[in-house]
Parts: sequence; structure tokens; C-alpha cells
Amino acid sequence: MGTADSANNVEDFEQVVSLNEAAKRLLRRSFEINLHALNAIVQSKQSGDRLRGFNEAASQIRAWSGELHTQLERLGSLVREAVVQASRFVKRKHTAGLLLSAVRRSGKQHGTAVVAGCEASLSAHRSELRALWRRIVDAVDDLNQLGLMACVLSRSAIIEATAAEPEQRAQLEEVTKDFYAKSEEVVVIVRGLGKTARSKLA
Repeated sequence: MGTADSANNVEDFEQVVSLNEAAKRLLRRSFEINLHALNAIVQSKQSGDRLRGFNEAASQIRAWSGELHTQLERLGSLVREAVVQASRFVKRKHTAGLLLSAVRRSGKQHGTAVVAGCEASLSAHRSELRALWRRIVDAVDDLNQLGLMACVLSRSAIIEATAAEPEQRAQLEEVTKDFYAKSEEVVVIVRGLGKTARSKLA
């Protein structure tokens, strides 16, 4: 195994770890958004029927954050699996490289079968990793759809907040703007995830 292959293996592993860290950041955002949605619901209920529309929008935001959490747990599980599989693949490839080098130095024919077996195992492992990356790409695509939905929900909440009294309107607008900012952050992180994941299938 050459220096270039070693560098690629390290880069592959680092990309998987990066995905894992991004998934954890997104999970924290889902908790924050859920808390803000709960706060918005409590505030809107205090105004009775006048803010029924905002209450509905806030409830949808909370449902959105719950779906985000579910999707992130799915992605997190896949990425953790990818971390383990990528680590095993790097170790197996390193071992296969050492074995091939030893066989070449020995000049014995019987080692060829052993090397072939190692290469077949590596090929199967590589296929498993590729299938796992496809599942990660699918999970990221689902998250991207949620991100687009968040933009619609935040605009709806901002519009509905205009029905509140001036003092409360300012509070509700602050909540919705914060939701918008965090959902935008989710979208940006997800785009980065998608770019990394798709690079593994190129």
C-alpha cells in the first residue's frame, strides 16, 4: 500500500468523523429549536384566540423539531456505523499491504492465495462501505427537505405574530427570527454533509 493510498484512507476516516461531529451539532440545534417552540406556544396561548394562527405555526415548528431529532438519530446511527467500518477498513488495508510485502519478499507461491483472500475481503468491505454511504446520502436528503420546510414555517410564524399586541409581538418575532436563524444553520450544515457524503460515491 503506497503513501497516496495511506493518505486517502486517513482522509476518508477524517471525513466520516467530520460527519459525526456535524450530526451532533445538528442534534443540539434540534433541542434548542424545540425549547423555543415550546416558549412560543406558551406565549401565544396567553393571548387566546387572537394568536390561534401563531399557536398553530409554533406547534408545527415543534413537530418539525421532533422530526428533525428523529432524522438526526437515524443519521447519527449511520455515521457511527461508518466510523467503525472506515476504521476497520483502514486497519485491514494496512494489514493486507504488510502481507503483500511479506509475500513478495519471500517469493513463495503459496502466499498468493492468502493475498487473494485478503484482497477479496477488502473488496467486499469496500462495497459494504459504499452501500452505507448511499444510506447516509438518503438520510441527508431527507434532512435537506426538512430544512426547506423550516423556511416556510418560519415565514408563516412571522406573519402570524403580527396579530399580537406590540409588546408581545416583539417577543414572538424574536422567537421566530431565532428559529429562522437556527433552521438556516441546519440547512448550511446539511449542505456540507451532503457534499461530503456524495464525494464518497463519486
